[in-house]
This record gives sequence, C-alpha cells and structure tokens, in this order.
Amino acid sequence: DIRGFSIAEGDIVVTCIGLFTELLLGRYALPPPLEPGSLLSQHAARIASRCQSLLTDLKDHRSGAYNNLILPQSELGVTALGHAHAYGVARAAGVPPPLLDLFECFVVKQDLLWYAEHAGLMDDAFRRREDAAVRAAVPHLRAYVDALKWRELVTAPIVSDEIWAEGVLGKLKPQGGSEAQHPALYAYRPERGRKIPAML
Repeated sequence: DIRGFSIAEGDIVVTCIGLFTELLLGRYALPPPLEPGSLLSQHAARIASRCQSLLTDLKDHRSGAYNNLILPQSELGVTALGHAHAYGVARAAGVPPPLLDLFECFVVKQDLLWYAEHAGLMDDAFRRREDAAVRAAVPHLRAYVDALKWRELVTAPIVSDEIWAEGVLGKLKPQGGSEAQHPALYAYRPERGRKIPAML
C-alpha cells in the first residue's frame, strides 16, 4: 500500500531529524564504527563535522537557518552513520569481501558527488569498481544464499520445483465440470525441467 510507505517514510525522516539534532548537540553519543578508515565511515564523519561547524556558526538549533541548512541533511547523516556501522560489523562478522564491496558500491551510489569530490571516486572509476564487485560476487551467489539457511525458514511451496509440482499443480481440479484441462496449460519447459502452467 503506497499510503503505508508514505507514512513510514515520514516517520523515518522525523526520527532522523530528532536523532541527528541530539547527536549534534551532544545530548547523545554513539560508539564509533568498527572500521573508522573505511570510505563509509569517512563519509559519515564528514557529514557530521560539516553540520557541527554550521551549528557552531548558527549558535541556535531553533532558528530558521538551522531548519534550512541542517535539517535537510538529517536523514543523510543518520543513514550514513548506519551504513558505516553496518559495514564495520559485517566485516568483523566475516561477511565475504565481494558482498562488502557490493554494499559499499550501493551506499556510494547514494551520494556519488561527495565521493567524487572527497575520495576521488569519479564516475568512470566508480563504474569499474562496481563492475568488479558484481563480477566477484555473482559466481558465489548460490553459496551466499544457501549460507543463510533459508530452506529452514521458508516453507512456501513455490520455492521448490518438486513441492510446487506435486503439492500445487497436482491438486488442481478441472474447471467447468469434469472436463480435463487442456494439455497446453501444462506444457513441458525443457529449459526448466518441469511442468508449469504455460502463459496464455
């Protein structure tokens, strides 16, 4: 429901505004990311430093200037900090480097101008970096997914060809009386190795 997404987005923005302001005012303090030298940590630190300097110049967090200059950066500042923490924790937990690189590229893409200006990551360099991350991750994608042990958690019939064919397609009853279904509905797809309803 689009309305639900809109409400959630509004809640996130309000939460970020409150948290970022409290962090800038020093009322709250968070532990530093586990990888302070990473690109994502540098990004988060630079946003916080920039806004802290602005706040020092303004001397008042209840002014119109604060609303205009700092509040619009609240969500970016909080999410950047979250990305930096997530990256550090994932690295410490032993997440494979290709997945870390993919995550880093995903985050960098959200503020590519900053990384181009402060980290020298121009558009072409970023595209090569992203391409290398994808190429490194794709060959191991099945292993990464299987490592999540999703089969122990997901029991829906559609996740298994065998269960879907036997438990769902096998129980379909003819429509409109006893007349049998047209064979075209269960055309054999050799490339998939199973019978599935054909698209009409």
